[in-house]
This record gives sequence, C-alpha cells and structure tokens, in this order.
Amino acid sequence: MLPMADINDSINRGWDEFFAWLPKFVAFLVILLIGYIVAKFVGGLVARVLKRAGLDRMLERGAGGSMVMRVVRSPAEFLGTVTFWGSRRSRISSTPSGRTSRTCLQRC
Repeated sequence: MLPMADINDSINRGWDEFFAWLPKFVAFLVILLIGYIVAKFVGGLVARVLKRAGLDRMLERGAGGSMVMRVVRSPAEFLGTVTFWGSRRSRISSTPSGRTSRTCLQRC
C-alpha cells in the first residue's frame, strides 16, 4: 500500500502546483491582451496622424519619392506598423519590476 500513497501524494502535489501556477498564467494572458490592444491603438493613431500631416504626399513629391513608394505602399502605415511592433515588444519584454516576462512566470 505504501507505493500507492506515494503516487497519490505526487499527483496531489502536481495538481497543487498546477493550480498555484494557473492564476499567474491567466494574468500573463490578460496583460498580453491589454498590451496588444494598446499597441494596436497607438500604431493606428500614429498612422492616422502621419497621413493627415501629409507624410505620404510629402515623400511622394520628394526626390526619392518613387523609390519610397516602391518599397512601401504607404510610409505612414509602415511607421504605424513599426510603432505597433515596437510598443508590443516593449510591453512583452518587460514588467514593472524590470524582469523579463519569462523570468516573472518562473519566479513570481
């Protein structure tokens, strides 16, 4: 009977660890979702502001305008996308304590 008790204890400890870890994982997913939404909003805002400021027209009229337009369809949208990924990267890679998110999941 002793080995069966050890297996049950191991299973119970495994479930305890899992349920202690689960809220941290859910919080991580919520923070990730909020970061995505904020990054998407900021990226779209940057693209709209640059379009209204006439960045696309200004670059198109410039000396290298045809070269720029061959590379990207809209420089304003491109900078909005760069802003999205840049802000997304900063939100994913750091936490308020300055540790990376992977470290936080392991130690928090």
